[in-house]
Amino acid sequence: MENKTEKLRASIRKWNFDKKFAVILTLLLIVSNMTILFVTSQSAIRSLRDKSGRFAQAQLATINQILETEFKNIASDMETIAFSDYVKDYVTYEEQSQENSLFNINSAYQTLNNLTTGNPLVDYAAIIAEGKKTVLYSGEVWTKPDFKEKIVENYGNSTQKIEKNIRYNTMQKVFYPEEKVLNFYLPINKKYDIRPDHPVAVLVVGMGEKVLRNYLQTTEDSLPMNVYLSDSTGRSLVSNTLGNGDGAETLELEFKEKRGTLEKDGELFMYQKMSEWDWYTVSAIKTDILYQDTKNTVLFLVGMIAALCICGVIVIRVICRRMYRPMQEIVVRMKEVSAGNLDTRMKEEYSGEDFQNLARGFNSMASHIHTLMEEVLNEQHELEQSKLNALQSQIKPHFLYNTLECIHWQALSEGNQEVSRMVKALANYYRLCLSHGQDIITLGQELAHIRNYLIIQNMRYDDIVTEDIHVEKRLEGVLIPKMTLQPLVENAIYHGLKVKAGKKGTIRIDAWEEEERCVVSVSDTGVGMTQEQCEELNRTISQLNSDKGYGVRNVHKRIEILFGKEYGLHYFLNPDCGVRVEISLPRLCNSEDGED
Repeated sequence: MENKTEKLRASIRKWNFDKKFAVILTLLLIVSNMTILFVTSQSAIRSLRDKSGRFAQAQLATINQILETEFKNIASDMETIAFSDYVKDYVTYEEQSQENSLFNINSAYQTLNNLTTGNPLVDYAAIIAEGKKTVLYSGEVWTKPDFKEKIVENYGNSTQKIEKNIRYNTMQKVFYPEEKVLNFYLPINKKYDIRPDHPVAVLVVGMGEKVLRNYLQTTEDSLPMNVYLSDSTGRSLVSNTLGNGDGAETLELEFKEKRGTLEKDGELFMYQKMSEWDWYTVSAIKTDILYQDTKNTVLFLVGMIAALCICGVIVIRVICRRMYRPMQEIVVRMKEVSAGNLDTRMKEEYSGEDFQNLARGFNSMASHIHTLMEEVLNEQHELEQSKLNALQSQIKPHFLYNTLECIHWQALSEGNQEVSRMVKALANYYRLCLSHGQDIITLGQELAHIRNYLIIQNMRYDDIVTEDIHVEKRLEGVLIPKMTLQPLVENAIYHGLKVKAGKKGTIRIDAWEEEERCVVSVSDTGVGMTQEQCEELNRTISQLNSDKGYGVRNVHKRIEILFGKEYGLHYFLNPDCGVRVEISLPRLCNSEDGED
């Protein structure tokens, strides 16, 4: 044992000063704060539990008062309905022997409807009378024919009374079996019959658990607890949590007084009896929750200990930084260089020849790297420009040859004005293609190019496409790479409209502004593509691959090279048919055609 202690002491003596300082500071903080933690937690446990219990009891009393008031109001309304002359007439007289039976039915129904519409706690109300096949009903939507049978069965099992002749029972809703309902029942006698044991009908009022649960909810700043409405036997009628079947959950509690508290199975139960009814409101809180504030206090103190330890480590680090500041600056400058900042330099005013040589060597290295990077960027710019020129030259001239062949055969077969119209459109088409050698033109010029293109295609394919262009005049000055829209329109015709049944359709072109960019949309009513094809096209649109074709990828790549990777094409599926491609461009305008 002595040998192990001696070895430990020898190991501690070998520690660096900063490590010894951190250990001593940590031990001091832990000992002092653990003492404070022990004293504080012991006194806080009792006070916080008592405070939480009083708060929960007050919350329960509020819920109890609200529920009792609502139930008493419903009981009063039920008695008013049961003794109403309209209801008495309805249950007393046979429909076939009373000339004003329709009036009695409507009047009795109105009394029910006033209850269901005037009290948000009531889901439905009904009068079930002997000898009548139908049920006078008001409330939630009637969806099943066995309502009467289920209610009569539940009424037969309702032996318990809450006030005078009003009985109650729970059951699964007939129309919404996934929800429980608490039914109040009140027998109704014939008119002028005051015998208590001769009812001919029963009034039922149903309150669903979803509505009742809202009355059992606690406020946001209260303790998280389960609240139950229970009878004197401890049977839960409804709770603020999801039910379990028919709602006959037994709390297994013994209510000895009108209000009280008892602890069972790790939960604290508080109950309070309604003043006039033999019902109780019960709250259940897990004892762990009552100690939550104490736990938070302990955790806070633990956090303080950790914070103080961290502060001690920070102090040591500050001292080390002062001692090794030159080496630290080298590390920082190296990180800046690795992040791309090649203009960073080190100060050469340190004491010590070794640090001065290190600083001069670093600055010389950074200068050489900066020079090499500028050379690489220039070469990359030239490469990108060459790539742009190559991409623009990849637009194949097959359209020219096909159109000239069409003009040739049309000139041989027909001598009409359409030949002249096609030749003129073709001339305009290639005049706009040349654009005085410019690579970027205005959106208005590109649209004029598309209109001439569509004239030629409609003459070739018997008016295959209808143009629908909606571009505001102020947006026609937006700059766009030449020959951007034509490949997209060509795709829409050849892959969307020509293969479509009827071989006709519409191409719509729109343009609008979004923040600092302009979006041009080309949409068709063709056969479209699948969702998988659309996603694959968007994923590979920047990849120039001869196996996948150059068309739209060529257009996208030109926009990327000219304006940046945040601009380009993106495809969408139209809701009805066809596809839509959106062209994202910077909001740059020609000075003669629009404003930037």
